[in-house]
Order: sequence, then C-alpha cells, then structure tokens
Amino acid sequence: MKSCAALVVFFCSVYLIGLPAERVALVIGNSDYVEESVFGDIPVAQKDADLITSTLKDLGFEVILAQNASKTAMYNRLVDFEEKIEEGGTALVYFAGHGIEYEKKNFLMGTNAKFQDRDLLGEESLEADTILKKMTRKAPKTAILLLDCCRQPPTNSWLRSLNKTRGASSLGLAELEVGPGLVVGFAASAGNLANDSLGGENGPYASSLTKHMKSGEELMRVMRLAARDVNIASIRMRKENPEVEGLVVQEPAVYGQIYHDFFFSEAKPASVPPVLSKGSKRLKSAAIVVFNSEYKDLFPLNLDEEAEEIEAMFRKSCVRVVSLRNIEKAKLLKALSDESSEFSKEGIERVYIYVSGHGLNIAGRDYFVMNDASSSDVSGLNAASVLATHSEIMENVIEGDTTFKTVMFWDTVRDAGGATSEFHSGNEKLNRVSDDLVTIFSTKVGMVAMAPPFGETVGPFAKGVLAHFEKSVSLLALFGGIKEVVEEETDSNQIPTFVGDSIVDFKL
Repeated sequence: MKSCAALVVFFCSVYLIGLPAERVALVIGNSDYVEESVFGDIPVAQKDADLITSTLKDLGFEVILAQNASKTAMYNRLVDFEEKIEEGGTALVYFAGHGIEYEKKNFLMGTNAKFQDRDLLGEESLEADTILKKMTRKAPKTAILLLDCCRQPPTNSWLRSLNKTRGASSLGLAELEVGPGLVVGFAASAGNLANDSLGGENGPYASSLTKHMKSGEELMRVMRLAARDVNIASIRMRKENPEVEGLVVQEPAVYGQIYHDFFFSEAKPASVPPVLSKGSKRLKSAAIVVFNSEYKDLFPLNLDEEAEEIEAMFRKSCVRVVSLRNIEKAKLLKALSDESSEFSKEGIERVYIYVSGHGLNIAGRDYFVMNDASSSDVSGLNAASVLATHSEIMENVIEGDTTFKTVMFWDTVRDAGGATSEFHSGNEKLNRVSDDLVTIFSTKVGMVAMAPPFGETVGPFAKGVLAHFEKSVSLLALFGGIKEVVEEETDSNQIPTFVGDSIVDFKL
C-alpha cells in the first residue's frame, strides 16, 4: 500500500451564507501516470476528486473538473479557473495525485511526469505557489487550496538519491508560509505519512473532510472533526489489521489562523449567541491588569487613562480585578503566582491578563519591559532582571492545578525607539504554554504597536478591546472585532495576531 498524505491550505477571510458571492472550484484528480513514470498509479485520486466535486456542487460551487491531467492541461484549467473568480467571491482548488518537495517548494505532478530528469521538473509539474498566485490575484474573500498528495518520493528517483546525498528526509511536502488570515491543515503532521485508504472507496481525509463540510459547522471545527475522525480510524485499522504493511497512525494537524467564521454549508443554529443578549451571563471570571508607563530613562508612555478604562471594562463582568501599575519583575511574577492560587480556590473559570507598556523581541522571544529598566539594562548583563518573557508571565499564572482558562492581551511593542540592532519590533509567534491559553498580540512580527495618538488617551488595540469585549461571547468573535478596529485606526500599519488553537472553541 502506498503511503500518501494530504496538505490542506486555507486562505480565509469572511464568507456569510446568503450574501451574493460566486463560488468556483478547480478539482484535479491524477490517478494514471505514464508507463515510463517512476510514480505508481493512485486509483483513489480520481475517486477523491469525484467525491470533492459532487460535494462542492451540492454546496453551491461551480466546479471545473480535470481528471488525469498533464502539467500543461493542469495549467490550462487553472487559467480557466482564474477567469471565473470574482472579487469578493470564493475560490477553491483541490488536487489529488503525486506531489513532491524540492528545494523547499512543492510541485504537483502531472500525469506526464516520468520524474527521471531533474531538469524536466518544470515541464512535468505545477508549482503550488503558481496556484496560490492565480487563485488570489482577483482578491476573492475566501480562497482555499487543498493538496492531497503522496508524501514519499519513489525509491528509484533522482530526488530520493539527492536527499540521501544531502542527508535530507524523503518524507513530506514543504510547509507553506502562513501569514495572518491563513490556515494550513495537514492530513498528516509535517514529516509523517498518511494512508491511501482505510478500507473505504475514498481516502480517509477526503472522506472525513467532505462529511463535515456538509454538517453546517464552522471551518475550523470542520478541520478539527475531520482530523479526529482520521486519527481514530487509522488507530483502529492498525489495531484490527496488524498483518497489513504500510498502515500508519495518521495524525492530522492544523496550523495558522483565521479571524472570522466561514461555513461551507448553512450554519447550524448557534448554541451560544455571537453577542451577549440582555440577561446573559458570562463564565465566572477574574482579571489582572498590568500597565507600565514610567521607566528610569526610557521614554514614558501616556497610558494612565487607557489603564483606567480597561480596568473599568473588566469590573463590569469579572468578580475580581487586580491592578498592577509600574511594577518590578520579581513583584509582578509573585503577584501573578499568588493571585493564580486564589483564583483556583474561588472556582474562577476564566482569567484575563492585560499587559501593556514597552516591549522587545530578542532572538525570537517576547519581553515585557519592567518599570525599573534603563536603556543600558535592556541591552546589558542586567537584562534578565528587568525583562519578563511571555512564558515567564504565563508559567506563574497557570502553575499547579488551575481551574481556569486564560486569555492574555499582549499590548507591548509600543515603539522601536531606543532598541539596539539586537532587537526588532513586533511579536514573534510563540508556542502555546498550555492548551488552556490563548494570547492576542497587539501586532504581528515586524510591526510596531501604536501608543495613543496625540490628543487621545487610548491606543488602537485598547480601543478594539473596549469596543468588543462586553458584547462578544466567543474569543474568535472578540479577536475579529479587535482586528477590524485596529486596522481601521492604523490604516493596516498594525495588524493583531494570536497564538492558541483553542481560540476556536473558547467561550468568554
């Protein structure tokens, strides 16, 4: 049995059921490769393409279907597809067949691919980046690319020999760059394999994905449900058929982020309203508000009134609000640890932490600058005592057996002024400390978070939080509202981002 995997890349913005928006899809299923090819045939590829096609048609897509297409035929159908895309519409491409990674780029093999000469790669395959450029050129609201490709090159190929020579892995496609508004889903996590079939007529990922596309669930939940189904099915199949070679435990993975709900089919009635109605109650919550605005010789920040408004906002819905102003590192970490223990004793279900002041990023780690820091401290031997990392802050909040989930608002990179060449503006994407933690950053990597403009007392990020916190019951909806406000206030010179997969199911 061949081992294949699917790479699923979603470039998502907003699609609301009922609004006039064209849905168009290009579906390619390559099963039968030329006799001279080092690739074997993949009978399930055409079947998966047919399944995707019928599902998408049922969901209102106009579908261009190409079966057993050469590189030239694939490109021609891609051109036809691009012509049908409407600005503000929905564009989707699905490819099933052989795919390989070479020099960190992904190539989708046409059925004419013999794969015997490296110099002919461009004539035998379509680069994934070419698809991305064409499907996004007309600015559709929602652009979706699904790559259902074999992950392991044939044993007798030039690529396998090259990888062996350079000590590289033969497994996997290259991970595509994922920026704000993009989600990447792997049918098998990076560097691992997936199964052609788990006993059905179709591949496991295509089967599960199409099942949940029709369920009325939101996109990220579709992805999570499909991943769960595939993983459970692969474990069961291996357990029940230990004699079958080539079966792998398939562990789908989802990366990236989207800011708004997307539904393939009509949305299911929400069990929780998207906006708090009169009489609605939040989960029992508490907040810790940390504002540093005065420093030894770093320029001060005008944040006092912003801090007051943020604290007042939390007091309306939280049973307890802890205010920490202009604080040193040791005192901050102790206060966070002490309060965390009290929150657990009190049965708190949600803890909000709002951190605001100067921030730095050093070697990919985010730091909150304490009020006793000087410009010489942050670049010298004393840096550890005056800078608190994101992880240090969170570890002091979620240490031990906590009863709550945590949302951190990280509004720190106010300006790059005074930073040495070691530092850069913007927050690096961090690994989550816990499944019960989501961090919303005021800006993404390489961007500065703006302080309150001249004559105003509240910065763009705080404005977004203040505008949407009280009326949002889901964290995803809150983040979407914050992002909209910040981008409008800053002409998209500041773009919030977040870390934490659980944002999809996070209720406030």
